[in-house]
Amino acid sequence: MIQRLKPLGLFLIVLFSTFNTLWGQEDSMKNILKSFVLKDKFEEVEIKIDTSVEMFQIYKIIEKNSISSSNLGNIGTADLSNIYIYRTDNFKSDFLFNLPYALYQIQPENIQYYNTRRPYTDILYTTATKIKDEQTINFTHTQNVNPRLNVGFNYRLILSLGEYPNQSTRNNTFSFHTSYTGDKYRAFGSFSYNKFKQQENGGIIDTGSIPDINSLESYLSDASSKLMSRTVFLTQKFRFGKYKSIKINDSLQQIYEPLISIGHNISYNLSYRTYSDRQDAGKMNYYTQYYYSNLATNDSASLSNLENSLRLQSEARFNERFKFGFSLMFTNQQKQYFNFKDYIRTDNTQYYGDNSVSATMFSNRQKNLQVDISANYFMSGYRMGDYLAQVDILKKINSKNTSPFFIISLKTHRKKPSYFLQYYYSNHFRWENQFDAEYTLAAEANFKVPQWFLEIGFNSQYIRNFVNFETNVVTVQNKKEINVMTGYVSKNFNLGRWHTQNKVYWQKTSAAQSISIPEWALFHSSYLELKYKKALKTDVGFDLYYTSSFKAYNYNPAAGQFYLDANSQILAGDYPHGSVFINALINQGRVLMFIKFEHINSGFLKDIYYSTAHYPINSRMFKLGVRWTFPN
Repeated sequence: MIQRLKPLGLFLIVLFSTFNTLWGQEDSMKNILKSFVLKDKFEEVEIKIDTSVEMFQIYKIIEKNSISSSNLGNIGTADLSNIYIYRTDNFKSDFLFNLPYALYQIQPENIQYYNTRRPYTDILYTTATKIKDEQTINFTHTQNVNPRLNVGFNYRLILSLGEYPNQSTRNNTFSFHTSYTGDKYRAFGSFSYNKFKQQENGGIIDTGSIPDINSLESYLSDASSKLMSRTVFLTQKFRFGKYKSIKINDSLQQIYEPLISIGHNISYNLSYRTYSDRQDAGKMNYYTQYYYSNLATNDSASLSNLENSLRLQSEARFNERFKFGFSLMFTNQQKQYFNFKDYIRTDNTQYYGDNSVSATMFSNRQKNLQVDISANYFMSGYRMGDYLAQVDILKKINSKNTSPFFIISLKTHRKKPSYFLQYYYSNHFRWENQFDAEYTLAAEANFKVPQWFLEIGFNSQYIRNFVNFETNVVTVQNKKEINVMTGYVSKNFNLGRWHTQNKVYWQKTSAAQSISIPEWALFHSSYLELKYKKALKTDVGFDLYYTSSFKAYNYNPAAGQFYLDANSQILAGDYPHGSVFINALINQGRVLMFIKFEHINSGFLKDIYYSTAHYPINSRMFKLGVRWTFPN
């Protein structure tokens, strides 16, 4: 299959390069294309489509999310951010096995909707050193049927054999989206599909001698996992208000001013994970427990969720008139958890009906002082008694768009541990727990100066009853209060054509046996900007990543989770990771390209470097990426 994609990739490069040449003289996309996501599945929040050349070489989603992460080396595999504040928020997640792959998944919360005057296509294609067969595709197409109705789709592929034995990955995601943005009636619908197939090697065997990268062996040779999810989603709302006549270019036009709206959404999601392995006689000690068979494993778990929500919320005219806004929402979730109990002999299906209510109130968001207060409470079901409350305060120094501003956030929540942390049955693991609910109190202060490209922040979290995985992937609840502190500074410098971007994080935890994080994490990027008239712009530079030493997480394929092994002495961090790159913007911004030598210092300081215990990162690798954006 990989070999078949190569000529297809070459064909796309030639085809769309030709198209861009033909369309290179068209007007800019400014004021033609708008994109937005749905906050809390209802509120439309416009987002900017980034087509700039700056930092284009950082295309991996895990690198965009965090400057340091623990992963399995190959692209598209399980990921855990080493910057604690960027770890996946599990308050809204009920399917435990999605968490290590949450960044890759398309869900209703992160689907982008569009409104465009012309059909719009965006393609990103990357490839890497031939022996690894690494390829990624991100293809988006959208167009308006009429000024109100838009349809489109997005397809993403991550495909790689991997540098080390038995670690191939194939991630497919697809979403179809449509929206109708009328004055009084608005609707947004989507279908999303995620399918991630991983060859699980259990890590690389450490022989105790200097490794020969060409003769490495993995713990598992015939193991694989599959993670899938499918979601159908529809939200709609009716807006009540009145039309107002305004004068535009010497003509009167009717503009609708909504006051309040009533909305409803319905969604159905099915998520499941399977894991299978066939044990070789010489590798029987990788797993310590067998509840059914020591020769073959076939595990599965699933969760289906039918969700309905009703919402009453204020609209623009109400917010302007009364200087505040609000929303009230009631949600019902019908959940079905499935797992094998006593391994295949008895099926264990549990049903829960979770009912929750949420409310939000905010001040006029056009003023220099903005206050948002939100709360969510579960009244019944598996998560009965869970809650989340949050206050966000934004204060601008002045009324200018570029004004420096402060953001202060306070958040507290109670959450019962995931069902699969409490009850899980498989060939290698059996959990029957009665864990208490987890309590978290978090406070964050942030100061930004847009004109100086400066951001300073501090976050402190107090956690009680924290649940994590420890030695032999045993689920453990820490009854003591844990404190995790994070301080960070981000600053860009521009000196003529020379530019740098810098990020520094400091972290501290009071319970290193439960949460392992580096004390320091740094990112530096420097590049020289070169231009040739209006036809070509290039950035030539390098990236450097560094974290201080910390205890490396382990990863267990059967459980699909990261865990801390008290018996492991493997450390991560204390290792610089550098890359050099050339970014190019050509054809008046229609085409972006990068050439990158990733991990350029491979082999200089260590023969193999682990970001996760027994899972080394890739050695030096050449990468090429091309992005085309154009209106038809």
